[in-house]
Amino acid sequence: MPMLAAGGSWKMSGVLRDRSIFAGASAQFLEEIVQVGTVRVYAPGDRIIQQGMEGTSMFVLRVGSANVVKESADGAETGRLQRTLEHVGTLAHGAVFGELATGLWMAKRDDHRGLHVLGLGD
Repeated sequence: MPMLAAGGSWKMSGVLRDRSIFAGASAQFLEEIVQVGTVRVYAPGDRIIQQGMEGTSMFVLRVGSANVVKESADGAETGRLQRTLEHVGTLAHGAVFGELATGLWMAKRDDHRGLHVLGLGD
C-alpha cells in the first residue's frame, strides 16, 4: 500500500484515523496498515494511478493534493483519434483512493483502474 509523502507512523495513523474511511478502526489495526505500507513521493504531474492498468495498491494522500481525471478517445470511426481528459475531482490531505481495484471492499472486483490520478503538489 503506497502512501503519498513521508512522515512518522504515528502521523500516518493519525491521518487514517482523522480523515479517511478508517476513522472507526482501532489503533492497532491502523498501525498494522502503516507498517505494511510503503512511502512514495510524487511530484506535481506524476501519474499516481493510470486508468486501465491493473490495481493492486491502495493509496493514502499524506501531503498535497491530486487531480482525478478520466481519459476518453473519440473519432475511431473516422480514423482521427482524439484523446480528451475530463477533470472528475480533486483529492486532498487524508484521501484514501485506489482501494476499490484491490478488492478490499467487495467480494468480486474489477482489477483495472477506472481513472487517472495525477499529483498536484501542495
